[in-house]
Amino acid sequence: QRCAHRPAAVEPARVPEGGNVRILSLGAGVQSSVLLMRSECGELPPLDAAIFADTRWESEDVYRHLAWLKSKTKTPIHVVSAGDLRADILHYQRRHETSQASGIYASIPWFIRNHDGSQGMGRRQCTQRYKLEPINRKVRELVGLPKGARVSRGKVLATMVIGISWDERTRMSDSYYSWQRNEYPLVDERHTRQWCRNWWGQHFGVRPLPRSACLGCPFHNNDAWYMMKHAAPREFMETALFEKQCQEASCEAATAKARLIGTPFLHRSMRPLGDVKFDEATPMLDGFENDCTGLCGV
Repeated sequence: QRCAHRPAAVEPARVPEGGNVRILSLGAGVQSSVLLMRSECGELPPLDAAIFADTRWESEDVYRHLAWLKSKTKTPIHVVSAGDLRADILHYQRRHETSQASGIYASIPWFIRNHDGSQGMGRRQCTQRYKLEPINRKVRELVGLPKGARVSRGKVLATMVIGISWDERTRMSDSYYSWQRNEYPLVDERHTRQWCRNWWGQHFGVRPLPRSACLGCPFHNNDAWYMMKHAAPREFMETALFEKQCQEASCEAATAKARLIGTPFLHRSMRPLGDVKFDEATPMLDGFENDCTGLCGV
């Protein structure tokens, strides 16, 4: 039986001010899409809002799916952004200064080959600065909480609904903010990612569910890289070009400043993306087990 989802609202629903509002952290991937539509179908409590943090570096499939979700739900979906992650990274690699557009130092967990032959990994600041911070700013706006305002101890203004499934439960964490609480419906119900796919198929047939992730995320497993290369060759080529540009920029920076700067790679094999045979490469972690924040890839 298909989900009798409600048609899109003409006017966005009002979020209660100062109350405990329920807000979905929407990645427009498998789990968060299922949570959104299950709420629309009445299987889960209603949501006051959903927030999509746009790094401006998602696949076209994700953006098309996000537009479809907006057309099928009465829950207002707010899109927030801290800037263009890809452009900010490239700007930093070339100039080693924060982005002129956003003022953000963009750092992703590159696999790095140092000039002495040792290997390392870059700092992962992208989730905090391009996901958590813009989402939190919007949550404060929705609950009417000005920046710097204090909240009485024990008072919860917002419940953040997060689409981590039972098989990824190690990524769960408490909210950093005392006035927020995190809720994990899929974990509470012991539903896995595959269960979510099955539920989607039962209610929306063959309509595809995209995998939400930045195109150049080093946490991609080999299957994800392989699928991008063969199903979205243009996006793969653009990502491989981005990697090459960052490598050239690092080399130029090392020469200009007479100091050693390691060479960054997006794949743990320390080979350029275009040279990796992903169906033969060393297996990698399946997805986002290294992403402890629970916001990327849902």
